Amino acid sequence: MLDISDPKNAAAIAQSPDWQTAVTDLLALWAQDGRPYSSGEVASALRTHRKDLHFSVPTLGKYVRDAFYGQKLPEYPDFGVTGLPTNSIPPVQVGRFTVGKFPTRTPAGVEVFVYGADQNSAAGHEFEVFVPKPGETLSDAPPDAAPQSTAAVTGPGTPAQNAAIAIYGAKPAVTHNAVNVAADGRLYVGRPIFEACCHLGGTPIRAGDPVFVEVEPGVKAVVTLKDPGNGAAKEYSLWSGQGRIAVTCPDPTKPFIPHATYKVVVGAGVITVDLSAPQ
Repeated sequence: MLDISDPKNAAAIAQSPDWQTAVTDLLALWAQDGRPYSSGEVASALRTHRKDLHFSVPTLGKYVRDAFYGQKLPEYPDFGVTGLPTNSIPPVQVGRFTVGKFPTRTPAGVEVFVYGADQNSAAGHEFEVFVPKPGETLSDAPPDAAPQSTAAVTGPGTPAQNAAIAIYGAKPAVTHNAVNVAADGRLYVGRPIFEACCHLGGTPIRAGDPVFVEVEPGVKAVVTLKDPGNGAAKEYSLWSGQGRIAVTCPDPTKPFIPHATYKVVVGAGVITVDLSAPQ
């Protein structure tokens, strides 16, 4: 795990022309290395290694959040079951609460978003760091005022609530997409599709929230964010790790075809999968 002073961080942003590019360049390195992060850590690294770049910490934090909502943050390698990075996955966002390690900068009880490849890594990451002011260095940090190990479970609500991935909705490039069937025959509906669905419907969802799936084998599968109330839809919980669901065909005589791709149309609060023409 890299720390803020690591020369590798300095090398990643040495040629970045402005602070926005430096943020992206640094996060590309951290994502490639599988490192979770908070915007405070990014600010600390930029203040340490690129003293010539001028920004405010709140503005940088908003920049990272907007990049997340717009699905523009660097993706993490997806090693899957093979152990090889054959794909990439977008970062998840987990709400954490500070314990006040550096109370003159950030007091205890402040919600901070931590980003990572999955919920567990983001929820367990030690995110509270000293952010130097212009002209300061990391050596100016005071002694820690609180043990970092308590950060994951401190703050309003339960630990599960404090570490819940949130999907607020990102504007989709298009409203037509596709979903894939895994080797085990389950149909996976991923986070980008739910982001588009939430954006169009204006309703955010969190990990563990229910979504409802009605499957008409060989015809279509309809995913809704609210219970249609017809008794035919099965309830699924949004996965905490990646913000997706895995759907099993209710009719074993007409299973989803492993490794097939099905077209999708995303609407306001509804996702429709065309099962009539697997690709």
